[in-house]
Amino acid sequence: MKAALWAYAAVAAAAVAVVLTLELPPVSTQQTGYRGLGIEQVNTVRHLDAQAAANQLPPVVDPVPPDGTKSSEVYQNVQVLGDLDSAEFTRLMQAITEWVAPVQGCAYCHADGEELSSDSLYTKVVARRMLQMTQHLNSDWGANHVAPAGVTCYTCHRGQNVPQAIWFKNPGPQQAQGFAGGKAGQNTPEASNGHSSLPFDPFTPFLLGDRNIRIISTEALPETNRSSIKQAEWTYAQMIHQSEALGVNCTYCHNSRSFFAWDQSSPARTKAWYGIRLARDLNNAYLEPLQPVYPPHRLGPTGDAPKVNCATCHRGATSRSLAKASSRTIRAWVPILPDLQPLWRRSSRTGRQASEGTSVGPTGLASRLQERTASLHRRAERSGFIRMMLQGRASREGYALFLLNLLPAYRALEAALELGRADACLARLAVRALYRTAAIERDLHVLIGDRDRWPALLPAGAAYGAQVARSADRRLIAHAYVRYLGDLNGGRVLARLLARAPGLESEALGFYDYPEIQDGDLFKQAYRAAIDTAVLSPEEEEAVQDESCAAFELNIRISQEVMAVVERQGNATDGSR
Repeated sequence: MKAALWAYAAVAAAAVAVVLTLELPPVSTQQTGYRGLGIEQVNTVRHLDAQAAANQLPPVVDPVPPDGTKSSEVYQNVQVLGDLDSAEFTRLMQAITEWVAPVQGCAYCHADGEELSSDSLYTKVVARRMLQMTQHLNSDWGANHVAPAGVTCYTCHRGQNVPQAIWFKNPGPQQAQGFAGGKAGQNTPEASNGHSSLPFDPFTPFLLGDRNIRIISTEALPETNRSSIKQAEWTYAQMIHQSEALGVNCTYCHNSRSFFAWDQSSPARTKAWYGIRLARDLNNAYLEPLQPVYPPHRLGPTGDAPKVNCATCHRGATSRSLAKASSRTIRAWVPILPDLQPLWRRSSRTGRQASEGTSVGPTGLASRLQERTASLHRRAERSGFIRMMLQGRASREGYALFLLNLLPAYRALEAALELGRADACLARLAVRALYRTAAIERDLHVLIGDRDRWPALLPAGAAYGAQVARSADRRLIAHAYVRYLGDLNGGRVLARLLARAPGLESEALGFYDYPEIQDGDLFKQAYRAAIDTAVLSPEEEEAVQDESCAAFELNIRISQEVMAVVERQGNATDGSR
């Protein structure tokens, strides 16, 4: 009898546990994709009400009449908003205090008894960099991700000194190492992985590093996809984070019948693709470099700086929900945060197109570089050895010489991009999946052999490398445009031509192979957008445009000098016969 009672109790407890997992009505269903495919979001009204309440913004500080003097003329050491009217500057400081430090007030950044210009408190140094980051977000990521909501300090802070959703590198629990080795981050439930058995730190590889998040093959046989089950688990952990950060399920972005297919996904997937890269950009260009500024108690267990993930801004809401809640507040700050103004002037068109995943048109720097170099591009295609390759008349020796003379430029470019990661414009272009130095060296080993057998550089090849090395500033944008976008656009065509004539083996064509980029068209679009949205002064843009022309001229010189060597070798061979 007692056993039966225990059995009934267990069944009752199980039934209660099941009931508690159910969502109570009323239920709201919203279609977010193609009809008839179940691409929809199902929520309870209770959940939506809680989400709306959690994302209410504070009242707007009353506008003030302009003072007529710049803030830099009234206050000392104003490094970021010096051109702002001093009255509006004071109004913005009042708002930031309410957004970030409502308890401590001005003393959170300004030490008692010291001049306002003093930088003695680390919080002021960090706040200055955060203002620059906010401007960068609204100006450079507006069309692709943050529009139409826009970003202010409140987006992340919500009245707290430190945003609630930040992350540090997670060393994981200590464990004894035996014959089985480490757990690769698995079976350690954390909030970051939805308390699952998946790897507990998906942020370091994807939101700090640039590991490829795409692991599903686009073909039946695993000929090119070398992704493992372990890699898939890291990706799934990151997807769980994104789902929970936005308060949505997988079908908000994906069609569940074909998760990998972009043409069957909802427009939100494009915005999420940019969101991953946005977080990576902020972590590498703005947040990690602040590590020396923070006191020890603000650092993580491994000594790293706090970083952002999707939940830092979203806090359980989609961008559409955030835009609905924030539109009045953001619009009110258009005169205060100047970089928001261009965003809102074009939001009726650009913001809508970005949210629908469509292109906003060729209006940025990359398009102007393309226009400036159009005639040089045509000249390059018709010059010397490049023309021979396009006509299918290239020789193995000629191609090896051509590749060898591009190597110094790639070495200089990739070294300079790595050193320039502190500059946000350059950090977005320093994508290691594009780097070609190692691939060229492997190809040359196949084509020629060991280094001691490589021929001497031609004058144009040495000059090209020296030109890039002298451009260790934002002129590097020009070289990234000429080299990387050129490789992505024409590389596949050249690879096919070289495989036919002179019949190069695949091992010699690694220069055109990007194993970490599985969707080349989408990647090319994103990389072009990174160039398009670079914010340069008129003088910087003129220097970048001039540098792009110089790069094309040097490419033409290399092509012509290689052609001359090939012709001399051909004449020598004919004479010996």
